[in-house]
This record gives sequence, structure tokens and C-alpha cells, in this order.
Amino acid sequence: MIAILVKNIVSLVIILVSFLGPISLVYAGQNTHLSVSQSWSRATTSLQKTGVVFLKIKNDGRYPDRLIGVKTDIANHSSLHDMIHENGVMKMRSIKVGIKVPANGEVILAPGNKHIMLIGLKNKLTENSNIPLTLIFERGGKISILAIVLPPGSRGLNQSGVSGMKHKKHMMKK
Repeated sequence: MIAILVKNIVSLVIILVSFLGPISLVYAGQNTHLSVSQSWSRATTSLQKTGVVFLKIKNDGRYPDRLIGVKTDIANHSSLHDMIHENGVMKMRSIKVGIKVPANGEVILAPGNKHIMLIGLKNKLTENSNIPLTLIFERGGKISILAIVLPPGSRGLNQSGVSGMKHKKHMMKK
């Protein structure tokens, strides 16, 4: 009886969510106060050996957290980077101390700002494929995500012509 009730409630929730329209899939980690959304990258050529990943991290918790690492099998090395303006020149720097995610706040990794570098790509990043990544947080543990690969030169999910529904399709894990 309870199993049937739970099944009916789950079915109802799925139906209601389908009417909300295009949305991004959000991944939650061990610390349920953290969520990751809008994860994306750009397609590369077979000659390019580096790639980037951008995303949004939200912390609904009372305590700050810190993104301290990233793991992936698609590159020899992955690390956190930031773009800084120094003497009139934009330069990229490795972030050694991690990226702070404030309590009840968010951080956006975006072009020209903080981002994830994929160094030593094993294969080119193909448009409409997914990049599996594991984000490692100081307090929240690990969150596994998929980042969709957008066309070269893309500025993000909203500027690329990729709808939220298409993004959702590529983000879903089975």
C-alpha cells in the first residue's frame, strides 16, 4: 500500500516538473546545501590540448565551503584557474587555495573569470557531447557532474543557442 502511494507521488512529481519547461539539471553532493548547475565547455579541435569548463555553484548552507579540486578522465590534469588584470594585461593564474563558495551564496565560473582548466586532453571535445567531472569540496565532499560541450567560441548556455531542454537532455545521467 505504501509502495503504491510512493510510486503515485513520484509519478505526480515527474508530471508536474515536466510542465515547468526548460530547466538545468542540478547535482547535489554529500553536503545537500551545495548544488552545481549550468556546467558547460567549448568544443576543441584535435590539435588543442587544453579545454575549459564553466559552471555555477550554489551554497544554501550556513557555512562557507571551498572547491579545492577537480578530477576527470578526459585530460591528464585538471585544475582551477582565474583571469587577473595585471599591468594592463589579462593573465591566467592557477588557484592554489581553491574557490570559496560563500554561505547562502553562489560563485559562477565564467569566461574571463574563474574556470576549470583541462590540460592534456586525451581527445578533442566534441560539440553536444558531455564531459564527466568530479568536483571536490573542502566540506561538501565530491559532486559528480556532466558538462555539455557547446560550439567553439560559445559564451555560455544562454548565448549559444542551446535551449535549456537540450541542455537538460545532455546532463541527465542514467
